[in-house]
Amino acid sequence: MRNLLILSFVFLVIFACLTDAQTAKPRNRPKSRNRKNKSKSGNCHLKAIDTCLEKVEQVTNNRTSASLIKTQEGIAKLCKTMTDNIECNKGFMKRCSTPLHKELYDFFVDGLVKSMNQFCTMGSIQKSFLQHSTCIHDKVIASSTYKAKCVDNYLATLDKTNSLSNIDDRLDTTCCAYNRWEECSYALILKECGPDAKKSMQFFISKAAGDTANTLCSDAAFNFKSQKCRKLYAPQGTRPRKNSQNPISKYMTAYLAFLF
Repeated sequence: MRNLLILSFVFLVIFACLTDAQTAKPRNRPKSRNRKNKSKSGNCHLKAIDTCLEKVEQVTNNRTSASLIKTQEGIAKLCKTMTDNIECNKGFMKRCSTPLHKELYDFFVDGLVKSMNQFCTMGSIQKSFLQHSTCIHDKVIASSTYKAKCVDNYLATLDKTNSLSNIDDRLDTTCCAYNRWEECSYALILKECGPDAKKSMQFFISKAAGDTANTLCSDAAFNFKSQKCRKLYAPQGTRPRKNSQNPISKYMTAYLAFLF
């Protein structure tokens, strides 16, 4: 599930960009504008992103969300939800971001969309995944062991990033926590559903979430067992905050609730 990191990274970039946009002072702008232009560039508060997010949560963040991966219809619903949300975020970035921020966002999201389309179009990739997705859901994702061993440790560490002012420190913590979550998740899938299910899940996530994360969070640079990573984790047994305002945790738990 390595390539899911691209989503958390994209949302971290969005949050940093939007925070900058809201705190930056306007430069060389005319003192007066007509109402039409003001309306076109308005609605740049972060609440506009939350509006996009709320539409996703209606699908992904309820008791039955995880079971969507078990059927073709459920996967189609997830795909449409993600595609609609990307378009919603693109509209915000077009209105509110600087050209550089927009270019950075488009670079990651365009690759994500192309990769998602390979999976979201019904074919051999999706059919192969559906052969294993019921086991993956019923024996792993829906289990208390997965929640306690994999998810809670991951989200509790992500909560720590809220207190880190340096974006490099945030990404280091996110990478280490993600690689540990990945290893934990795949170990359980291998144990409960077999090697073909593990391979299918890896391929599913690769196509559903893009390939850019391979270069962002390599095992060589972020070995989850290394001393570098160990010092970044939340203490073992720490419970993640409910309704966390940490932007990474917030977006991950909304967009990827079907894995949590």
